[in-house]
Amino acid sequence: MARILHLPCLQYKNGRWRRFDDYVTAETQVHIHWPGQDVKTLWAYPEDLESLVIGYCAIEFCDDRELPELVKAEGSDFYLRPLHVVSESEKVYFSKLTRELFLDNMARFMGLQGNWEQTGSFHRAALFDPLKNDFVHHVEDIGRHNCLDRLKGWILKNSLSAGKLILFVSARGTGSLVLKAIKAGFQVMVSRSALTTASIELANQHGLTLIGFARENRFSVFADPLGLVDSRGTAPPCPC
Repeated sequence: MARILHLPCLQYKNGRWRRFDDYVTAETQVHIHWPGQDVKTLWAYPEDLESLVIGYCAIEFCDDRELPELVKAEGSDFYLRPLHVVSESEKVYFSKLTRELFLDNMARFMGLQGNWEQTGSFHRAALFDPLKNDFVHHVEDIGRHNCLDRLKGWILKNSLSAGKLILFVSARGTGSLVLKAIKAGFQVMVSRSALTTASIELANQHGLTLIGFARENRFSVFADPLGLVDSRGTAPPCPC
């Protein structure tokens, strides 16, 4: 199945009409079968769907003593079940996170190779490893929640820990997205876009450092309940 297509369209731009072929992103249905649950249908970009469904089930269906196991895949239908494991509920705390980490790596994050610029259809998300000082994996999808599912699936397939990685996202940090990040096990989330009151409340309740409006020259720390951000040199509040 072609993933990026050229399709004809009629465009009005700068006072003129024209016909041309524009880039359009492919989208497919994915059907998830999980014991005791109704069939769940996701709409997604048709790439590495296995990581998507594994991550989705880990976040949405599994508890701390379970991991999703892929039983079989038949076309767009994926059959999974819970696999009981020994719980390792270790809490990983980062050393102080510097402003350079956020400023330098947001620019790198947005410059990662992908379909972002070509189609305008994608959200993107990435995993940054502070010990390696580099991004270890990044994904794109038409759905921002799909991006987190894909990352969680990749983490599980590679036997890594979400708590040791920093989550970068291009999307707005809404309550639903932040809750998914918390359930996935992340401790730090950096969004290029805006946040909401619900997302900030959830972050403070669950110990998530939450940063918004991260651009090449600025970022805003809205929640840092564990004090992970190194804010030395912070100016006093502006008198109003």
